[in-house]
Amino acid sequence: MVKGCVAGGFLLAAVVAGSDAPAHPAAAVSAVATRCVATAIRTTPFSRPDLVVIPWIAAMPAASGITAHLFYLRPGAHGDAVALRAGGRMPNGDNTKVLWVIENPRADVLGPLMIVGHNMTGRGVFRQIVPRALSATDFPSILTVPSPGCWRLQVTSKSQTATGATVAGTIVMRVVAS
Repeated sequence: MVKGCVAGGFLLAAVVAGSDAPAHPAAAVSAVATRCVATAIRTTPFSRPDLVVIPWIAAMPAASGITAHLFYLRPGAHGDAVALRAGGRMPNGDNTKVLWVIENPRADVLGPLMIVGHNMTGRGVFRQIVPRALSATDFPSILTVPSPGCWRLQVTSKSQTATGATVAGTIVMRVVAS
C-alpha cells in the first residue's frame, strides 16, 4: 500500500509492505517498483532551446527552480524503460546522464550540487557531489544510485541570497536493476 502526504511543500511517500510480499528477491523488487510514487517525468518542451526534446523532472517545491534533464531516456520510452538503472548504466550501455539545472531568480547558485538519496523501500543512503559546469546554472552528472528501489533524492546547493539560504528540492525516482 502506498501512503503519501504533503508536508512543507514536499511530497512524502512511503511504501508499507504487507504480509503478501513475494518470497523471491527479483519479484520483490518488481513489486516495489510498481508501488513507487515517482515524481512525474515531463516530455513537454523545456524553456531552454538546448533542452527542448529532453525529458525532465521538476523538483518540489517548484520554487526551488531545480530540474533534472534525463539524457539517458530514449524518445518514446515507457514502462520500465523510463526507470533509472542502478549502478549508473542503462541496459544498452549508456550512462545514466542527468543534467541538473537550477534556474532560481532569487538566488545566485555557488555550487557544487549535493544529492543525498534515501531508499524509501529498503535500506540504503548515498551521496553524490556534482560540480558546476561552465554555466552558472548547469550541473552535469552520471547519476549513480547504488541499488533498486524507490529513492527520494534531496538536491541542494549553496547560494548567495539575502538570507544566505541554500536552494533545495526533492525528487522521487523509481530505480530498477541494470
